[in-house]
Amino acid sequence: MKKVLFLSHVGAPGGAEYVMTRLCAPLKSSAHVLHFQPGPLEILLQEKGISSSVLAMPSAITNFKREEDVFSALKTIPATIFMVRALAKECRAYDVIICMSQKSFFLAALAKPFMRKPIVWFMNDLLSKTHFSKPLIFLMTKVFSRFANHIVLNSQASRNAWIEHGGPKKNASIIYPGTDVNHFTSAVEDTDTINAYKQKFSPDGKPLIGIFGRLTPWKGQDIFLKTIAKIPYVNAVLVGASLFGEENHKASLKAQVKDLNLEDRVTFAGHIEDVPKAMAACDVITHCSTAAEPFGLVIVEAMLSGTPVIASDGGGAREIVIPGETGQRTPIGNSKALSEAIQKYLDNPQWTKKIVHNAYIRAAEEFSNDSMIEQFEALLQKT
Repeated sequence: MKKVLFLSHVGAPGGAEYVMTRLCAPLKSSAHVLHFQPGPLEILLQEKGISSSVLAMPSAITNFKREEDVFSALKTIPATIFMVRALAKECRAYDVIICMSQKSFFLAALAKPFMRKPIVWFMNDLLSKTHFSKPLIFLMTKVFSRFANHIVLNSQASRNAWIEHGGPKKNASIIYPGTDVNHFTSAVEDTDTINAYKQKFSPDGKPLIGIFGRLTPWKGQDIFLKTIAKIPYVNAVLVGASLFGEENHKASLKAQVKDLNLEDRVTFAGHIEDVPKAMAACDVITHCSTAAEPFGLVIVEAMLSGTPVIASDGGGAREIVIPGETGQRTPIGNSKALSEAIQKYLDNPQWTKKIVHNAYIRAAEEFSNDSMIEQFEALLQKT
């Protein structure tokens, strides 16, 4: 079996890192994770029994943002040289290098002439000029992409955006992020815990509307709160924490709750490990991202939890939710349409039940761990 080194520049796990842990699992002792910042990711990997270590990244690189210009990038050169030398030394002991983030890929690409190992880049973002500077898009699509033996995109929307911005079609394929179907199936059988969540977040028994994900402006929690204000007979829960210095956004959301007189109807639950059961406690789950997402893992998780979902109509969400069959989609940022979609679920329980059934089947068949791992292992054999 090939020895595989996974690279990530972060210290706190996000969607890409959770996918990475699932990809590592079947590789067992032949996989190792090297990440460039200490933090909670170390604990997660240890709990999963995945071998890992930290190669500390200099702050000059850590603090560089993807929307910054070329001049800012030039300032990182001394730190980059240091990291490239250290990384090349680490990579030589492995057969394949898997990069789970842009920064880790850029560093691996620069190190490739010194390590001479094949690189697979999981490009987990949907390229757009809103989130990436023009120089960085050029570097990604025209320069650094040449160093990748294979580029994995997480949806057709992401692949289309990649090609539209000049990225090469060759060796660029789609692998949808997978979810542990069995974990969700078994979790939702724990009705006692689910009912406890329901009682905690909606003690008066009103329908519970949920939104799950990091508390950050582009996730649309403000749109969610505006929507809840339009439906007086429901309660709401926001599940997720503020990360990466975005605590001010949480404060602004709490101020919004006060302004809308929602204090008695909205709960900020923070981070919850027991996501499937918390999702199952909701009567409707909303996905309110204000920008097109590359995929939308939380949508799949909602489908597997047996809760009807409403997704922002853009990006990878269009490949997950089939309107009127496995869920509903609403225009990005439109709280009126979102409130009407919630109302439609609540007013039509039989139709909603059919939606939930279809959604579970689609999620289990198309977006499972097994499917993702099967495609990944086939890719490793070719690399």
